[in-house]
Amino acid sequence: MEDVLQIAVHAFLRLKMANGKLKLQQTCIFVHQNVPAIDAKTAMTHSRQTMMDKLDKLTCEAASHEGLADITSFSQKEMTEMQMLCNDQLNNFIESNSHRDLMEQWRQSKSIQLGEHITELIRKGIKDIQTTKTLREAELMRTNKRKVHELELQEQAQALASQFKGQELSVQILIETFNSMWKSGWVQLNKTLLIISNRSKKK
Repeated sequence: MEDVLQIAVHAFLRLKMANGKLKLQQTCIFVHQNVPAIDAKTAMTHSRQTMMDKLDKLTCEAASHEGLADITSFSQKEMTEMQMLCNDQLNNFIESNSHRDLMEQWRQSKSIQLGEHITELIRKGIKDIQTTKTLREAELMRTNKRKVHELELQEQAQALASQFKGQELSVQILIETFNSMWKSGWVQLNKTLLIISNRSKKK
């Protein structure tokens, strides 16, 4: 679970850095299941505090890594307020219903379904983040490889210029020499980019 928290924290920080002026309101939902009914409240309180401590720690580490000194804790104010509002509305609806006993069973059933749906959304979010990360890594590798090949072509061009310095070469020889050098470098670059692309698809 800690790995998931790290991904979420870094994702929120990147969104904050990229959209600071827009003041976007991001939220993150964590669902804890399979807690015995007898000690559910105590267990959930302890688990919740443990998770928040980890989130605060991960947030500080991630913020330090991203160079954001003003962020020292993980804020879930908006999510907490929305959760309280939904719970209040649900409780008021059930308490005011003449079939309160039946509605209680319905509430438990819907709560479980909601938890399962949220869990699936979290899984999908993690998968999307991992896909984006893989594509970004491949993009950076392609950019770096392209720069390396550009430097290699420049060095080859300079070497040819030094080799033929002072010589009077025909236009045909110059064109053939250039095309040979360019084709060799371009083919190698395409091979490298193809390898990187295949690796990213396998991930």
